[in-house]
Amino acid sequence: MKTKILLSFFLLFALAPAHAQGTAFTYQGQLQNNGAPANGSYDLQFILFTTNQFGFPAAPILTNAAVTVNNGLFTTTLDFGGGVFTGTNFWLDISVRTNGNGAFTDLSPRQPLTPAPYAITAETAETVNNLSGLTVQQNTNGSPNLIGGSPVNFVSAGFIGATIAGGGAISFDGASYTNSVTSDFGTVSGGNANTASYYGTVGGGGGNTSRGLEFATVGGGEDNTSGGSWATVPGGKDNFAVGDYSFAAGRQAQALHQGAFVLADSQNAAFSSTANDQYLIRAQGGVGINTNNPNGASLSVAGNRTGVAPNAFMNPIVVFENTSTAVGSSPALRVIVDGGDSPSGALTVSANGTGNIAQFGNRTAFVVNIANDGTLTCKALIQTSDRNAKENFTTLDAQTVLARVVAMPVTEWNYKDDAADKKHIGPMAQDFHAAFGLNGSDDKHISAVDEGGVALAAIQGLNQKLAEALKRRDAENAALKVRLDKLEKMILDSADNR
Repeated sequence: MKTKILLSFFLLFALAPAHAQGTAFTYQGQLQNNGAPANGSYDLQFILFTTNQFGFPAAPILTNAAVTVNNGLFTTTLDFGGGVFTGTNFWLDISVRTNGNGAFTDLSPRQPLTPAPYAITAETAETVNNLSGLTVQQNTNGSPNLIGGSPVNFVSAGFIGATIAGGGAISFDGASYTNSVTSDFGTVSGGNANTASYYGTVGGGGGNTSRGLEFATVGGGEDNTSGGSWATVPGGKDNFAVGDYSFAAGRQAQALHQGAFVLADSQNAAFSSTANDQYLIRAQGGVGINTNNPNGASLSVAGNRTGVAPNAFMNPIVVFENTSTAVGSSPALRVIVDGGDSPSGALTVSANGTGNIAQFGNRTAFVVNIANDGTLTCKALIQTSDRNAKENFTTLDAQTVLARVVAMPVTEWNYKDDAADKKHIGPMAQDFHAAFGLNGSDDKHISAVDEGGVALAAIQGLNQKLAEALKRRDAENAALKVRLDKLEKMILDSADNR
């Protein structure tokens, strides 16, 4: 029979307390017969050596009869007795035969003994200076509790699958600190005075509690509580996430409602949710988006606030709202500066308004309106025209500008999306662009700066033409006067000669 071991690995099932676990460990391997996975009952012989070839057995030879091999896989228990695994490197020489028949066939090469069996020597590892450092509590469910760290750490009776990785203290600064798990599958990674409940997790820190019905998490920090199912406190101090799916971080952030997300700054005062599914931020220094200098401004992002006055918030404020109505009821954006809920909002914008879609106001009234058709209504439009803001000045030929204006069609018309009787008078952008080609406009738009400048230049050109015409007229009139004077003199002289 040709057989060989392809893969072997070791598992150790330790019992608590460790001094009662015994010296046996479980060996698992794979057996092939003529290149195919073996099946059936085999006898296995194990000899322990301190070298990978030759040498003398380091422990009694073990023969495990009638080991079941299924699809090449087998598991068997090995017990070489006490005092064997003291840190020395070992190899297993394995032999096999079929169903108790014939001689054993040696399987080559010897198998190195991986570290797991050396855990047998850890019978004293649970004690450090005579204090318990690690306890494994077995249970009938096959889900042991692992309790590490201080001996005052504990898992409440009757619960399974709990883990306390470390932390806790019998005496630290004169006080005792206990990490505990009070329900199934809870985890405390470390820190002190931390408690985890059903499927809950506390990463570390001190005085933190994960006590939700299930799957609550506290990452760390101090005196934080995650009390809702699937709730999270990543850290900070004195935070509460007690609503299901809630989140609280910072200092005294209190997510008291389902789905609430609360972020609080360093102020020593509670900042609490007031309804389900809120996203709240307290930032005394301001909230900055694409800026690190918000200058104390606050930002509030809300849902549908119909009927709720904006002055219930801090000033100045920016409010975004979901809406399909016009300005005045539920705007998409409202910026209020000391205006309350009067029409004096500094800026109100409605995303889908049917009338004015944007309004700018002072403390008493809106003074600039932008209609949904693009019409801008205001008292005055003042454009920057400071000489100091300009450069590359070029003298114009006003007569040429006038000639181009005269040649440019100016008609009466209406916009296609307006009523036919909503008339306007003006040139087409294409004609304006072709005539002047200014960079402030393209062939679809006319800049108010350029349109006004062209008009003024044309007026100057017209004035020049008028001045020239008047000069010619004056010259002609002067010449006519001279002729008239001569004619009158001739008439007078003729009369005197009669």
